[in-house]
Amino acid sequence: MFEAAQNAAIGEARRWMDAKLVEIGDANANDWPLAARAGLLASIIDEWTAAQRPLALAWREAQAAGAAPTHRTDAHRRWAELWREFITGLSTQTGLDRWNELLLLFFDGEAGQHLVRWRRPLDRALLDETIFALFDFLINGNNVPSSAVRDSYQHAADAEYAVSRPILNTATPFDDAAASLLADEGLSALTFRAVAKRAGATLGTVAYQFGSKAEMAQRAVRRLYEMSVEYPGADLATSLPASPAQLLDEVIEAVVTGNSPVLRAFDEISLHLARGDGNPAFRAVTRSFRDPIGVAVVGRLLQIDAATTSLAAAFSSIIRGYGHHCHSLSADEGRGLGRRALNAFVPC
Repeated sequence: MFEAAQNAAIGEARRWMDAKLVEIGDANANDWPLAARAGLLASIIDEWTAAQRPLALAWREAQAAGAAPTHRTDAHRRWAELWREFITGLSTQTGLDRWNELLLLFFDGEAGQHLVRWRRPLDRALLDETIFALFDFLINGNNVPSSAVRDSYQHAADAEYAVSRPILNTATPFDDAAASLLADEGLSALTFRAVAKRAGATLGTVAYQFGSKAEMAQRAVRRLYEMSVEYPGADLATSLPASPAQLLDEVIEAVVTGNSPVLRAFDEISLHLARGDGNPAFRAVTRSFRDPIGVAVVGRLLQIDAATTSLAAAFSSIIRGYGHHCHSLSADEGRGLGRRALNAFVPC
């Protein structure tokens, strides 16, 4: 049943992609200014995740199946090949073929984020700014692009979230234990028994506190979010390698080996939210999640004091997409892809 549904979705997606390339090919988009080309990519992501939403969800389900312990990778591999063909054509038509593989990973990660809906006009504005920040960096070398939309979006998301769950006032030691376990070992390790051990409580007490594993997972992610709000100024740069090349190698190795439990957990939660689950306020803060690690990593890679949140968000989307593609590649193929795609973030 799964394979038959995936076959149908892949066939329909191929027809949609072929039609998009024909439409764009007639427009001479490679001569457009930067803002217009960024807007074009945003419109394609928006159409894919809205008008083609059933196909986009089928694609994300195939990614999840490829990452699962059962490793059902055939459909995921076919989706990855299909997207590579499409992004290669799109990059050529828009004069961005130099960054073809980076855009492949970015499109993957950012489209997955854009499937998580909050307020559509604000979601689209956030998407536009993130893409423009990436293009401005790649084409113009601007490593401090504006983050005005993201800052406003986060402020509005924080306000709505605070009403639904007042930050700093309602977290329990069990939430803290679940969040730390999630950060250390990933979603698969998040069980009542493991949280009880970490919290120094009985299994029954933890089961009573959360009620279900789904509620426990959501509260763990919420708590990670709340801690990122509580401690936004944490200086993470001192713990990173001084050499951009060494840092890039560490990032690549962490993704290839799957040694990034928070990344995996957020990916699973994002898919859960894209299906329409979770309250809107939680979708909003997940969509605009503060990433102090991403800010620190991009800053160190570019050898600047601090990266803007918009460029860090673009980098995070690239890393998410990279993680997805690694599930359909061998370890050596994954390392090669990472070095080619991410080299743009290491100064020559």
